[in-house]
Amino acid sequence: LIFFLAALLFDLLDGVAARSLKIKSDLGAQLDSLADVVSFGVLPGVLLYAHLIQISGLDHYSLVPSAIVFVYPCAAALRLAKFNIDERQGRDFLGLNTPAASIALVGLYICTGSANCPDFLVLPLRNYVVVLVIVMVVASLLLVDLPMLSFKPEFADRGRTRQQIILIIGGVIILAIWRTCSLPLLILWYVLFSLVTYLIGNR
Repeated sequence: LIFFLAALLFDLLDGVAARSLKIKSDLGAQLDSLADVVSFGVLPGVLLYAHLIQISGLDHYSLVPSAIVFVYPCAAALRLAKFNIDERQGRDFLGLNTPAASIALVGLYICTGSANCPDFLVLPLRNYVVVLVIVMVVASLLLVDLPMLSFKPEFADRGRTRQQIILIIGGVIILAIWRTCSLPLLILWYVLFSLVTYLIGNR
């Protein structure tokens, strides 16, 4: 979990450093995605594998937990590859980005081991089938062309800035209420808000 948090931090800082130094290269973009496959694809898959083995009572060679370890990282890798060649994703994301997806899944893992999380949230996450469904939904969100709001600031666009502020305020409220259990709820809020914003904007 410590290395996962470090990966999130460095994923943010590498972009900041590149923009500050005005350095951009196709090779850098590919290496960044390769690192993201490991940090936000393989690592959540391994944690989910350990969690599924624990709650299901299956042995380490069972097909379904092993498939989860394979399917989710593959979905993350495909998402990153699509992002690198998709010229439509300049302003907003199409599909859930891999750091956000990994935060949701690692957050589930944290919730099940936290004594501060309420039973209504923890008990379903100790159900084998529920966890499988959640993983499949998150993997699907990586690959669908659903517009997801980006946090890139565009101060000239007041409507967009207002949406970003609402999204952040909602996230802060969720974080203040649920604390260590807030990570999956934060991503759920982000997905639902992006969906509602998209539907309203396309009426």
